Amino acid sequence: MGRTAHSEDCLTDAPLLPFAPSEMAVVEPRGMRNRKGLSCPLWTENKALLIQEYIKLFTYVTKHGAYIDGFAAPQRRNHAAKCSAKLVLENKPPWVRDFWLCDIDLDGIALLEQIKAANQMKGRRIEVLPGDFNTTVDTVLERIIAASSAEGATVLDPFCGCGTAVHAAQKLGRQWIGIDVTHLAISLIEKRLRAAFPGVAFTVEGTPKDLASAQDLAARDKYQFQWWAVSMVDAMPFGGKKKGADGGIDGVIYFKPDGKRTERAIVSVKGGLNPSVTMVETLAATIERERAPVGILLMNALPTREMERRAAAVGRFDAPATGKTYPRLQIITLAELFRGKKPDLPLIDPGAAFRKAAREETARQDTLL
Repeated sequence: MGRTAHSEDCLTDAPLLPFAPSEMAVVEPRGMRNRKGLSCPLWTENKALLIQEYIKLFTYVTKHGAYIDGFAAPQRRNHAAKCSAKLVLENKPPWVRDFWLCDIDLDGIALLEQIKAANQMKGRRIEVLPGDFNTTVDTVLERIIAASSAEGATVLDPFCGCGTAVHAAQKLGRQWIGIDVTHLAISLIEKRLRAAFPGVAFTVEGTPKDLASAQDLAARDKYQFQWWAVSMVDAMPFGGKKKGADGGIDGVIYFKPDGKRTERAIVSVKGGLNPSVTMVETLAATIERERAPVGILLMNALPTREMERRAAAVGRFDAPATGKTYPRLQIITLAELFRGKKPDLPLIDPGAAFRKAAREETARQDTLL
């Protein structure tokens, strides 16, 4: 465990844990054979206790923090004791000072107000916010970040998803760190930030930066590789984050061959090292089935001459908007992606796939720490 500027003095002579291992919450799997008889769902109880212990360990390192819960009210109103917000408020020492508890249900808000009244103490702020967190999250997060941190402070979102928290942090002049497990989420956040903050400077760690790292990802995780490869050609992942059969479609690029009507280019990703003519034939059949003008085959391996011949035989299509013709089946290798090659398409329409973030006016993030 490393030191931080805020915790150096506290870590000097501190024990390894602020409580004995025997004090860790253990929930017996009672009712596993008859879940219908549970008065409080097993998953609800365990989740609340897990969150309580996680925050306890996290704040043992940080010695401070803000707790934000967009759906804070107990799932079962007659089991308020199993509310994670209440359990975190009861953590000792009380290092978390700022609590922002949101819920859409008025009965839930009333319970949260009771929890707030029972857990007030000097130096602690508890805000109860009624409303649908899904629709007010941008406004709520901006308010929380503005109230809980100073300009230039660092905001960490370890599950950054679609990037709402880092967007708010950038807008308010904070430094930020966003972490997510999927390449899809990271690529969406990149698009969001570059649209909202033209010229914004940030670095992305953990995504392939060269051919070797891309091939390593392909070998380790088929779906993460697909999402990453699709993002490299600015396509929309087909079916979102769903894994499983995709009908030969991994992504879609929208474009306007005549400048008005939107058409689709079908993207198929092949991460294997054994090229086959079947890859071309399958994509050709897919674009015919989907009535798509174009198919893009992204390959890890180099295509054979027969694959290139079959792809050329699929033909070309006319684009009145540009007065040019384009190959109906295009093959792009990973090596070519890293050299900057993109699908050859007329008038790509990114707005058809991704809602462009509104432009914000704020300072850029030049350095992080």
